[in-house]
Amino acid sequence: MIKSSLRQLCLMSIFCGAALSISPEGSVKKLMNVLVTAVLITAVLGPLRGFDFSEYALQKSKLNQQEHQLMESGADLSRRLNRLVIEDEYEAYIMDKAAELEIEISSLKIGVIWSTEGLWVPESVEITSTADTEKKSRLGRIITADLGIAPERQYWKEYE
Repeated sequence: MIKSSLRQLCLMSIFCGAALSISPEGSVKKLMNVLVTAVLITAVLGPLRGFDFSEYALQKSKLNQQEHQLMESGADLSRRLNRLVIEDEYEAYIMDKAAELEIEISSLKIGVIWSTEGLWVPESVEITSTADTEKKSRLGRIITADLGIAPERQYWKEYE
């Protein structure tokens, strides 16, 4: 509807411009100016005659609702992606510290939670390793001091 209305307006403008350019100077030109203005105003306002404003309001509301849903899903997706990145960074940090202590880790899983400050913070860690008790204790103290994961939320498993 809009495309055809714009096309019609463009054609009318071209036609009116041509009519004005070939009209003689004087009172005929003034009369042509008035007619051309009336035709162009009619061409601009014509599409509004059949415009359904209640349908427009309904469609606009639907689009606003879809926009809101898309923004929420985008924010949720961003939060989940950020969570994966944060988990990977914490895991890499623990793996580096384990390597410094010469602890071999076969698997590592970090649990993070969404804090009231709006950040992902580590809550728990599950480590599978054959390290002795002393090395586990040293790594556990580092995890507690640097990442704030309490010892009771550090779960150690042996290789199977």
